[in-house]
Amino acid sequence: SRVPFRPLGSRPGSRLLAVEAAPGATIATETVRDALSWAQLDRVVQFKEIPVDRRHTAKIDYAALEGGMKRQTHE
Repeated sequence: SRVPFRPLGSRPGSRLLAVEAAPGATIATETVRDALSWAQLDRVVQFKEIPVDRRHTAKIDYAALEGGMKRQTHE
């Protein structure tokens, strides 16, 4: 069974994974999704840089991350 989580982007209940590539690199998102089939991901989204909280650079800025995922969904 699927574990409950806080959905990001697109439709509620979907499993999305945000990945950050090294500068100039491209990630084969379908390959990542296939390799992590056990996680039952609906989508893998590549970011140039995953947004972090400016006050605590070790914490993800989830609002900005969600906004970035929504923008990429509609592009």
